[in-house]
Amino acid sequence: TSGYEEAAAQGMIAGINAVRKLQGQEPLILRRDQAYMGVMVDDIVTKEITEPYRILTSRAEHRLLLRHDNADLRLSSVGQELGLIGADRYRRVEQKRGQVAAELQRLEHTWLPPSPQVNEVLARFGLPPLSRDVNALQLLRRPEAGYELIAALCPGQPGLLPEAVEEVAVQAKYSGYIAKEQEEIERLRRLEEWRIPAQVDYARMGGLRKEAAEKLTRFRPATVGQAARIEGVNPADISVLLIHLRRAAGS
Repeated sequence: TSGYEEAAAQGMIAGINAVRKLQGQEPLILRRDQAYMGVMVDDIVTKEITEPYRILTSRAEHRLLLRHDNADLRLSSVGQELGLIGADRYRRVEQKRGQVAAELQRLEHTWLPPSPQVNEVLARFGLPPLSRDVNALQLLRRPEAGYELIAALCPGQPGLLPEAVEEVAVQAKYSGYIAKEQEEIERLRRLEEWRIPAQVDYARMGGLRKEAAEKLTRFRPATVGQAARIEGVNPADISVLLIHLRRAAGS
């Protein structure tokens, strides 16, 4: 990218949080699995940036979730809370969310037998016949199957939004990969939710390597997850940090 996008995104986050600070509210912090803006801000505050920052998809470990087709599902609730999107737009996004969930459930519970009628439709779409019962969701997961085929075999709910149809197809085809990524995110989220008190003195933390103490003092991570991503801080350092935080919490 050219750099203008990064500058605009940083300005937007800074402006939002300046206002929230003046209003006595908690800052807006977007997660790395929630938005590319979250990846960018986290990179800037936890990494040694020695050149002008450029946001690239390769910097985001959860880019399978950060897709253009689900940006509204990921961020509309944030926009609505901040007053950046209106009620009508938010209502349409929630309508899409509900339609996607309902359609995925319908397809999962709609079974297609290897009947002449079903196989005739498959042949019309250039697909091999069925040899056993499959549900419509399993059929949609096949690389060569599109939602048009599913609609021909088992017409869905009337009024299904075009963007909901696209989301159903994407979620069906990548469901296995998405589920694995969600499991990893849940594992990491426990560290992200473990906040580090602002007054922690890393220099006096016994067992912590000098390099790690210096890096943590410099970057002042807000959470244990953020601390773990700082270059020069290794898993052993994080273990030491967790021990001290548990002691402090119990005292």
